Amino acid sequence: MTKPARYALVGATGIGGYHLAAIREMEKNGLVKLVTVADPALARLPDLLAELTTQGASAHLDYREMLRQEPGIDVVVISAPIPLHLEMTLACLERDVFIYLEKPPVPLIQQLEILIAADQHRHIGIGFHMIAARWVQELKRVMMSGRLGQLQEIRIGAPHFLVLQQTLLRMNFPVLCFYGEETVKM
Repeated sequence: MTKPARYALVGATGIGGYHLAAIREMEKNGLVKLVTVADPALARLPDLLAELTTQGASAHLDYREMLRQEPGIDVVVISAPIPLHLEMTLACLERDVFIYLEKPPVPLIQQLEILIAADQHRHIGIGFHMIAARWVQELKRVMMSGRLGQLQEIRIGAPHFLVLQQTLLRMNFPVLCFYGEETVKM
């Protein structure tokens, strides 16, 4: 039997909480083992800290400390503020681990070029998790068909809407997206 990949999570709150839940789900199937978590918020979250340590994961307030003290990490999931992504990812590449980087990977194109050049072994994966979603593909198809006219601008926001939309889709409720005067059923 294959040994489970040893995971580290940088950022366990906010979106990181979803990553933590996903890692825990993979753990149940014997695919991975969460060995360590780094998040400065752990200092004010004693329940989460206790849960992590009870389940066998070490906890750190600083990702640099985690990388120094935790040998044998195979994968690091980075779900931290975007301006920290470059520094964190480069530090992980020095450890020669695989990296799942939350989107957007970095705030500046110049930083992206630095990451691409540094990732000689192709160890970075970027989590554009909604790109293959049925509703995203349908909306793209409708937009690209020209049926709605020429695309003028894209604005993205309201992540809570996405959670609501996912919940409604799972419950087989129709989801409607409004685009100008056009309504697209998902």
